[in-house]
Amino acid sequence: MINDQTPYKTAEIIRDTWPGIFRPPVDKSLNTNYNTKGDSEFAMDIQIYKKPGCGYCVKIDELMTRAGIEAEIIMIGKDITVDEFKTNYPNAKGVPHVVIDGEEIGGLVETVKYFVEKGLVSSKK
Repeated sequence: MINDQTPYKTAEIIRDTWPGIFRPPVDKSLNTNYNTKGDSEFAMDIQIYKKPGCGYCVKIDELMTRAGIEAEIIMIGKDITVDEFKTNYPNAKGVPHVVIDGEEIGGLVETVKYFVEKGLVSSKK
């Protein structure tokens, strides 16, 4: 039986939901989008820790763009050392690693689940 602990579950979730999980991009002229820079009542403080050449990091960028959400990008090895990253986030399983309002969300799949739960994207295909 496949569950969240199954190693290939991440790929399966992405395969089954991509690209249908996204709602259309938010109209930036409206002040109702979820962002980190505006005065929106929905503003969130989001940091995404990434490494160059990371395929899932490209997908997290697509998720943020399609959902109309802005985030601070922190490159591991450039903006922060690997040791600092491991010290600050010892439970991180890899990259991308997303932190929203000080809460560690996790990688791509956990971020998609978080966005669906918060109503930021739709899980309908």
